[in-house]
Amino acid sequence: MLSKLVQVTAFLLLTFTFIPGTVSLVPGGKGVNKTKPVETNDVILTDPSTNKTSKNESKISSTFPAPKPGNGSHSQCFDWRKKLSASESKKGIVPKIKSSPFAGTGDKRGACGQPYLASQNVVCLWSGSQSKTPMAKDETAGWVTGASPSNCFQEIKVTYNKKTVTGVLAEACPFVSPPETIDLDSGCSGIFVSENMWKELGGKNETTLQFESWDFVKPESAW
Repeated sequence: MLSKLVQVTAFLLLTFTFIPGTVSLVPGGKGVNKTKPVETNDVILTDPSTNKTSKNESKISSTFPAPKPGNGSHSQCFDWRKKLSASESKKGIVPKIKSSPFAGTGDKRGACGQPYLASQNVVCLWSGSQSKTPMAKDETAGWVTGASPSNCFQEIKVTYNKKTVTGVLAEACPFVSPPETIDLDSGCSGIFVSENMWKELGGKNETTLQFESWDFVKPESAW
């Protein structure tokens, strides 16, 4: 009888400890619920001349999930975009700040919940951090955050020196560090790109470039 009781107890412990699909262990952190993607907000800016590669590259998928239809509250920058004039909007979004390249995540996940390589074409848009402009109650921060991933995996086209390259939105950037703050125009128009995308656009050993414009490949899908 005692033996059967021990077996049942062990079975219940195993069952409730290893429920699949509920908890993911993130290196260097505690368990994180898979239904809520992790926002790293620690994008690693890089000097393209170092040509460093991410760790564990073989474990990282070469493709991204398809973007999901937006739902819930619109982003702060979606509402900002609506206020642009028709002529401004037609030209795409002109960055008010210079852009920089960033490295891959290594074995961590980006704000959209998936790791990526510096050799992939990845885009980082504003997370809404350090904003000078308070959000409306029915808005989410910036363009994208781990808690508000409606714009994740959208295709973004970037133009520099009359050359256009497309990447996938998979990361969120604060653009400034505390105590510095950033205005809405600069935050919502800002964009950083991965090392590979930087090179495809014509960047070499520069650490900043002033891109001509960027936009969602499908602006009607932006959220």
